[in-house]
Amino acid sequence: MAGAVFLHFPEVMRVKSGLAYVVSNEFLPKTHVRTELSQYMGVFDNQLEQLEDAMQAGVFNPKSGPLCGWCPVTTCEHHRPRRR
Repeated sequence: MAGAVFLHFPEVMRVKSGLAYVVSNEFLPKTHVRTELSQYMGVFDNQLEQLEDAMQAGVFNPKSGPLCGWCPVTTCEHHRPRRR
């Protein structure tokens, strides 16, 4: 999320965040700085490269996932009706 904030708001140099664990009553604070933006966004490099290759080749291999019920491709081996 810090990466998205840095991309959308170029004037922001620091983002403070934290994880709150209600059951254990813990709070883990963290400060993110703009100079680490490439590290934050770099986690998507592999997925974006795969997507670009698929777009260029026009081949999208079927893959099962939690959104299969919303996919309009009913001929896919992973298709399942959406639960209502």
